[in-house]
Amino acid sequence: MGSIRGRIGGRFWGYDLEVKKEGEKLTGRFGGQFYGNDIDLLLQPEVDFVMLTGRLGGKTIGFNLKVELDKNFNSAQGRYGGEQLGNDIRLEGRTQITGRIGGETIGYNVDCRQLTAEKVEGRIGGQKIGADVNLEVKDIPPIVAALLAGVNYIIMKERQSSS
Repeated sequence: MGSIRGRIGGRFWGYDLEVKKEGEKLTGRFGGQFYGNDIDLLLQPEVDFVMLTGRLGGKTIGFNLKVELDKNFNSAQGRYGGEQLGNDIRLEGRTQITGRIGGETIGYNVDCRQLTAEKVEGRIGGQKIGADVNLEVKDIPPIVAALLAGVNYIIMKERQSSS
């Protein structure tokens, strides 16, 4: 059984991330008990790649996620949200994960690194606008942890700016 546990952002202005992996299923929560996203995903191995699919948020207000990871977990490409109102995901790296979630103009950089077998740290966004990532990761590829941290952080920031 694997897990991701940690924080994105600071002590006062950040979000908790807690995910459990049982078989192919990833479930958990990003944010708090009342304000946050449920995580309900499947990590399914195929012949030449691994698919990460499912839902972030609730049944009514939430986002579909569909990402193709190479079978060695060195890259991730996909999308969250719909065809019209969604964002692209492009990440690369096994221990140094970099890339972008969103478009070239409006989007967030991802820069995370695996420091030890169970520690992933880095940043989502830029140096001035963004959030630090501090995660304990057990038996889940670091690129999946960085992807979940990034996508959930962006969803929460977009939700805050529209309310």
